Amino acid sequence: MAVALPSLLAGQQPPEPKAGDGPSPAQIKQQIEKIKAGLTVTIMPADGMEGTEGETVIRVDNPSPFSLIVLLLGPTTQRVEVKPDRMQVLNVAPGDYEIAVTVAGRDVPPFYGRQTVLANMRYRHRFVVPVF
Repeated sequence: MAVALPSLLAGQQPPEPKAGDGPSPAQIKQQIEKIKAGLTVTIMPADGMEGTEGETVIRVDNPSPFSLIVLLLGPTTQRVEVKPDRMQVLNVAPGDYEIAVTVAGRDVPPFYGRQTVLANMRYRHRFVVPVF
């Protein structure tokens, strides 16, 4: 599930997270720090392509038969699960990001990398997990 924070009107406070809404940005940061401290597979930064609709997005492709857990830390912080043989488009704000990807139910090193995201650009990351 991708969550985007709406613009807040002057004087409004962001809603409190509800149980089941997923991890908080602080929890996502903590998970990424733990991943970085161990053995990882490097995620190379993706080249950006101009978005045809003026959106700023990161697309995550998962052609593997395993679910992926994607942690994104930056101006837009979120955790999403990408099911096997699926893709997920994440609407994000421009800025510098840390990305960590773990494979659900598999004992393989997680992926980790950094990505600078420019406004109105599209970025695509593809994660292939070998079946062995």
